[in-house]
Amino acid sequence: SWVRRACSIRISLRGSAAHSSWLMALIGLVVVRVIGIFIPALGNMSAIDYISAGIFSLYIGYDMYRASAMPHTLDNAVDAALSLYLDIINLFLSLLRIFGKN
Repeated sequence: SWVRRACSIRISLRGSAAHSSWLMALIGLVVVRVIGIFIPALGNMSAIDYISAGIFSLYIGYDMYRASAMPHTLDNAVDAALSLYLDIINLFLSLLRIFGKN
């Protein structure tokens, strides 16, 4: 699901600077995860999981702001709900990886 967000074609080119930096962080996270498939030592670093949890926490805040700023239509409600759902699922998966290593 984090790959879906990174590869989404709905990305606005006129987004804020903060959103652009979060997007770059998300793309970097995807690259590190893919490299971690081939280099197992990189995939077992817990710092990546903490960074992932931080990124998705920021995305939850951004998507809440975006949902409150867009016009209240059914299409926008579905889009906002799906974005928040994916953010929460990815945050939950990051937290499971963090707490599951004990």
